[in-house]
Amino acid sequence: MTDSSSKPHIVVVGAGVAGLAAARRCASRGLSVTVLEREPRIGGRVRSIEVGGQWVDVGAQYVPSFAGELLAAIAAAGGAADLDGLSQKTAVTRDGATWDVGGAGDLLRGGLMSGWSRLRLPALAIPVAVAWRKLDPIHLARGADFDDASALTLLRRWVGEETAEAFVGPLLKGLLYWDLETTSQAVLLAMLKSSRQGSHVFRAPDGLENVVGLLAQGIDLRTGTTALRLERGEKGCRLRVRDGSGESELSADGVVCATTASAAAALIADPTQRLADFLHSVTYSKTALSVFRVPPGTAIPPSSHLFPARTTPLLASVNPPQGRAAERETRFMRISLSNQGFEELGDLDDAALASRSLAEARAVDPESGWTAEAEHVSGVRWEEALPRFDVGYLRREPLQNPASADVGRIVLAGDYLMAPHLEGAYRSGRSAADRLIAMLGEA
Repeated sequence: MTDSSSKPHIVVVGAGVAGLAAARRCASRGLSVTVLEREPRIGGRVRSIEVGGQWVDVGAQYVPSFAGELLAAIAAAGGAADLDGLSQKTAVTRDGATWDVGGAGDLLRGGLMSGWSRLRLPALAIPVAVAWRKLDPIHLARGADFDDASALTLLRRWVGEETAEAFVGPLLKGLLYWDLETTSQAVLLAMLKSSRQGSHVFRAPDGLENVVGLLAQGIDLRTGTTALRLERGEKGCRLRVRDGSGESELSADGVVCATTASAAAALIADPTQRLADFLHSVTYSKTALSVFRVPPGTAIPPSSHLFPARTTPLLASVNPPQGRAAERETRFMRISLSNQGFEELGDLDDAALASRSLAEARAVDPESGWTAEAEHVSGVRWEEALPRFDVGYLRREPLQNPASADVGRIVLAGDYLMAPHLEGAYRSGRSAADRLIAMLGEA
């Protein structure tokens, strides 16, 4: 424990986006900060691998344009020039044909859906307009008043089964590995609001992990260090940790636990029963991503391809390089499994899983020449890809009031407390740091 003549010492567990946001916030307020990360790398679910001198993202693949605070932090750290600002190119492959779905005009002109379904599509603006003021794609809990039905129920009421199956379902499965039946309509409404504000995204041709890593500049960062047990004391916290030298104890004036909900549940020694019940109830979608090298000169699709669950249940998306990465001689394609695909194929070894993923992609688009030339080079499995926001989730107390999950000077941060994207993680980390700073100021 620090004495009264020294700066308060804060430990942040987890060096993902939420943890780095919390660390930067505490450091900016003059606190001493140490970040513990069990992996040898930082970034959490932002992960990039190097293949033949090029970087390929195998976790989060872009920063959304509405991620104002994260983008500002990246710019302040000197990483703005490392990002490509792009219009999100997306297509849906259905029944052997592919249609662009990047904008409302594409949907209204294309043949992805029947004429009747296209005529009904504008009606989806009505529930969005009704809920508009309470919808926030970053603070999803603000839309809790509308968290009383599934996204599928909403779509069936306003635009019909075909639009749900052919358009919205593939988007949800491709972006979040979720399904319409269990996703809250409040989350879908917030997503629709954000789409009305533009589909601009930022990608990192040299690896998003390397850009996010800039946020750790000036921070005492200890990778390869696992937090084993976290206990609250009368005026601070104690941590049992393990690194390459063995186990030891750390003391801190406060701790930000910026991990997944399951990791937090295992780490905190004496949570309240309400907090324990909440953490154990949080579930995550799953995926496995396989990376393929495509020979120079091979034609690749210009857009990310998504797929309806009825016809292509095992695939979430096929993602080509975009921006500067697409201009390189050697390029890499990525195939992501859906949650169902992971459940069915997750026991395969990496080579077999990649082979099956490629066969699935070839089956739905046999005219795509890149699948014949693709060489598997790497892959990663995410058993906790993104937290699920099912019906009723936004009404839960830790979402409505994050401080209700704090245990003494142990505060929680993570996308499961705000929104399942990088900006949700970043702002959750900042919010957790602010709560902890306020506690220290009141001591």
